[in-house]
Amino acid sequence: MPVGRGNLRCKAVLRLLGAVAILAAALPGVRAAADTDAQARAFAAHVLALRQSALEGVDTEVVTRIPGSGPRAQAAALWAPFFENASVVLGRLRSAAPTALFYNPLLDVALLTFWRKAEDGYRAAVLRALPGERLNDPRARAIAAEPAWATAAAGPIEALAEAADMRLAAFRYAHPADARKAWRLRTSFAADAADGRLVQSRLLRHAARRGPGAPGEHARAGSSSRACCGTPRGGRSGTPGTTSGWPRH
Repeated sequence: MPVGRGNLRCKAVLRLLGAVAILAAALPGVRAAADTDAQARAFAAHVLALRQSALEGVDTEVVTRIPGSGPRAQAAALWAPFFENASVVLGRLRSAAPTALFYNPLLDVALLTFWRKAEDGYRAAVLRALPGERLNDPRARAIAAEPAWATAAAGPIEALAEAADMRLAAFRYAHPADARKAWRLRTSFAADAADGRLVQSRLLRHAARRGPGAPGEHARAGSSSRACCGTPRGGRSGTPGTTSGWPRH
C-alpha cells in the first residue's frame, strides 16, 4: 500500500474516533429519552453524518445554507475547523422535529440545527449560526470578535470551562431531550444572517491564527474581523437560552 494512502486511512480512522468521542457529550440526552430508542439512534447517526460531511468538505451545501455564511468555497473552508472540535448535544428526541447543537468552546460559536423526519430518516431543515453569548442572552448587544473567555480577568481556562457549561445547559433547557413538542422558529432571515456574520468574524480570526495554507486562510481577503453589535432578539430573561424562537416544552 502506498504510504500516502495509508496515511489517509489512518486519518480517516482518527476522525471516526473523534466523532465517537464527541457524540459522548450527546449520549446522556439519548439515554434520558430511552436507551433502546431506535428513533434517537437514527437521529444521532444523521447528526454525525452531517458533521462528518461538513468536516471533510464532501457536502458544501450544508454550510452554505447557514445565513451569513458567505460564498460556498469560503464557507466550506472556514467551517471545517469548527467541526473538528465541536461538541454535540441532541434535543427533542421524542419529537418528529428534533434538534441538535454543535458547539465549539474555543471559538464560542454555536450551530443550531433543526430537523424534520424524511422518507430516508431525517433532514436538517434549518441551520442557524450564532455566537455562544446568544444562547444565554438573546438580547446581547455588544458581541466582540474575540470569545469572552480569551480576555477574562479570572483566567482563560476557568472562563472557557464555565462558558461551555453555560452554553450547553442553555440548549438543554430550551430543547429537553425528552420533549415531545416540535421546535418552532420566530426569527427573521435578516437577524439570523447578522448572527452568521458575527460568527464568520470569529471563524476568520481562527483561520488567521492557523497560519498560511490552513483551511480558510485564503478567505481572509476582502473580509474584516472586527467587534460587532448583534441584532437584539426577543426572549424571556432569567431563563438560560430561552428565545422567542425556542419553545421550552
